[in-house]
Amino acid sequence: MLYYDLKLPAGTETFPVHRSILSARSLVFRTMLQHKFSDTVDVEDLDAYTMRQLLLYVYTGNIDDLQWENVAKLYSVGDRFKLLCLKEKCVSIFKNFLISSVICKILRTVHLQGNEGVEGDCDEFYLRLRDLRYVFRNKYT
Repeated sequence: MLYYDLKLPAGTETFPVHRSILSARSLVFRTMLQHKFSDTVDVEDLDAYTMRQLLLYVYTGNIDDLQWENVAKLYSVGDRFKLLCLKEKCVSIFKNFLISSVICKILRTVHLQGNEGVEGDCDEFYLRLRDLRYVFRNKYT
């Protein structure tokens, strides 16, 4: 990466980044970097894969990996760094995961971050699923 002025270590990797881009995209990064003149800032608790996905989003606005577990991590990271658009994008992806095998995981994740909209979607999905099961049970038994 050309002209980077900061390094973010995560896991076993170090990522070259631009202070101005991080600061423009996240108030939390802006606050962290405002008085830091070091060329390295340690972002605790992020593994290299999640950091790579976070930086992909910060630089491009895209999410590359749509697996449930990785989107859940990005949602939490979006909340941590006040990246509201990232959280909204993750919520949109969560809606595609509204199947009964992961709905409890989704509810737990969004409840911890306080997103009632997705909780309502989960409730609606379960009600529709319950009604559908009732119809099938009574019609085909």
